[in-house]
Amino acid sequence: MNSELKEPAVLRIALVGNPNSGKTSVFNALTGLRHKVGNYPGVTVERRSGRRVCHQATLDLVDLPGTYSLSQRSPDEEIAVDFIVGNLDSEAPPDLLLNVCDASNLGRNLYLTTQIMELDRPVLLVLTMMDLARLQDMAPDAEALSAQLGIPVVALDNYGEHSVTRLTEAICEASKRKSTAPIAQQDQSLLTQLVQLEEEHPQTPRAVHLRQLLAALEGASCDPDYARALKTLNEENPAWWKQEASNRYRLIDSILPAVLPLAHQAKKASLTDKADRLLLHPVLGPLAFVTLMGIVFQAVFSWAGAPTNLLEWGFSLFTDAVGSLIGEGLLRDLVVNGILAGVLNVVVFLPQIMVLFLAIGILEDSGYMARAAFLMDQLMRRVGLHGRSFVPMMSSFACAVPGIMSTRTIESPAARLVTILVAPLMSCSARLPVYILVIGAFFNDSVVFGGIATGAVVMTSMYLLGIVAAACMAFIFRRTLARGETPTLIMELPPYRLPRWKIVVRNVLDRAALFLKKVWTVILGLTIILWFLQTFPQDSPEALALRSSAESIAADLDALADDDTRREELEAKMAAIDLRAKGAQLESSYAGQLGHFIEPLIRPLGFDWQIGVGLVASFAAREVLVSTMAQILNVDEDSKNVSLLAARFRNAKDPTTGKLLYRPLTGLSLLVFFVLALQCMSTVAVARRETGSWRWPCFMLGYMTLLAWGGSFLVWQIGTALGY
Repeated sequence: MNSELKEPAVLRIALVGNPNSGKTSVFNALTGLRHKVGNYPGVTVERRSGRRVCHQATLDLVDLPGTYSLSQRSPDEEIAVDFIVGNLDSEAPPDLLLNVCDASNLGRNLYLTTQIMELDRPVLLVLTMMDLARLQDMAPDAEALSAQLGIPVVALDNYGEHSVTRLTEAICEASKRKSTAPIAQQDQSLLTQLVQLEEEHPQTPRAVHLRQLLAALEGASCDPDYARALKTLNEENPAWWKQEASNRYRLIDSILPAVLPLAHQAKKASLTDKADRLLLHPVLGPLAFVTLMGIVFQAVFSWAGAPTNLLEWGFSLFTDAVGSLIGEGLLRDLVVNGILAGVLNVVVFLPQIMVLFLAIGILEDSGYMARAAFLMDQLMRRVGLHGRSFVPMMSSFACAVPGIMSTRTIESPAARLVTILVAPLMSCSARLPVYILVIGAFFNDSVVFGGIATGAVVMTSMYLLGIVAAACMAFIFRRTLARGETPTLIMELPPYRLPRWKIVVRNVLDRAALFLKKVWTVILGLTIILWFLQTFPQDSPEALALRSSAESIAADLDALADDDTRREELEAKMAAIDLRAKGAQLESSYAGQLGHFIEPLIRPLGFDWQIGVGLVASFAAREVLVSTMAQILNVDEDSKNVSLLAARFRNAKDPTTGKLLYRPLTGLSLLVFFVLALQCMSTVAVARRETGSWRWPCFMLGYMTLLAWGGSFLVWQIGTALGY
């Protein structure tokens, strides 16, 4: 029977449930936080904490990674299970388990419910996705389900204030009671061993004993009592673990008829089933996927054009206004040609990045992302991975950091390591400003295939190059560094639904805010450092001599009054000399010296010392290449409009010979380098955390640098040999 418990001033609440059951949405609604949610498994891969204060108590809530059972198979499930069962020495167990279940897939969700009910701890079951369940005529009766299970059940129709207040009150009430849950009937051999373990460890719930036995079955080290019990079980009934799961599902099957409408038994094929016949077709499915990706990249160019032009216009006015307020000198040069020229030339790519995040958000929230994983499963298996690896790799298109973190959903340690090593090859959003700069400079003035922008084709090719490179490296690594069997893909396919635009837009805005934060912290700091390296030491002998010549011409100009033709000639000559002086100053600066130092290494790739400076600076963050080139190429006072950056890159000339420094082949080589190079300190740091040592991050940095050098070398040398 239910027993009264003392209500603490602070309640520790653990949100528990299957992947993609809506835990993070409930967590956000209760705490007011804005963690990412998505319509595919594996969005939450680590613990998240938040707080809600109400008049009954203060709720400390922990959003745990999704798990299908207490028998964890992957690192993210281990995080959840250890917290649920109170297996962490440094933390007290939760006061209440808030079990979030997908109402549209209740049978599968209740498997975990029946397990956590046996932990002798208060449980509150929350039904989410009730709207989807109603559309499928499968909405459960919350009161009937509560009566069947013996625990309180709340149906959450929405995340409005009234619903959240009702849920909060239910949490406080549920924390006062322990559940007398129905325990699934066990095989006699298993039941005998569980009773004996309870006698030997009376403080441990039966569910924990069962979890330890299952962990021991999979080869985990365990207490001698569990080893003895497992040995006895395997001798008496080798299939005991299968029967345990069957008995639990038998219990669930006996509950469902009392809580679900009869209509679900004669349910017609849903819209999801019909769509999957096309989108999961072995031939049409991959074609649809490639088409969707092409539309996304085309949209990056077309949809973002107007807001990008507006930003450029506004930034130009702002730069002019700031420059007019500051007198000539180092301060003006720092602010206008250093900070503003560097930072604003990165910010201008924000519309393209937001369009990319919007497209990815729609794919995630509609339920298509999980289908993409299944479509890619066959290809993944050929290289030694499986479809579950595709989700971290797809996430890496936005950023490799969360992509690497989401590898915790992969059960196989070898497959997880290889996925970490190849995930940075996916073209993340930080590469997008570089792609757009280079494509805008060399590949954006023509169309192919009857009207498709050449730039869109080039960009799609870069993304495909990253995918192919990742597949090839995974194939090599799985046969050398991380050998083992290719795991079988087991993954839930969520139902299709219309994107929740509020959540999608909020995620896009959050990503944009993170991008801007990075611009005004990391990139701003690097921009100032780069300005210093480009400015000092000042007054090189060559620059002084050229400035002296310019001053002589300026004196001659003052003496001219009516000879307009002669004046124009002298002005053009003085501008050319001034340009050469600034080039000489840059070349003799610390940045120029660094560029010349590494130039022998990058000259075979078609790069000069100026691009070399950008490559070194961009290791901290790939976007820094854009701000670096903006500073290096911003050598004349008339080029303050950031829209001219691509043109300045395309038309940059050698100050001495007047020849063009770069050509389209240079741009293509640079694109290939940035597809394959790591160039991201944050990725190195998160790889260190996820692998537990510096060995693999250093290996990742080394192999990707060599791969990038080799790829660019082949592009430049072959292209040059062919006359491009």
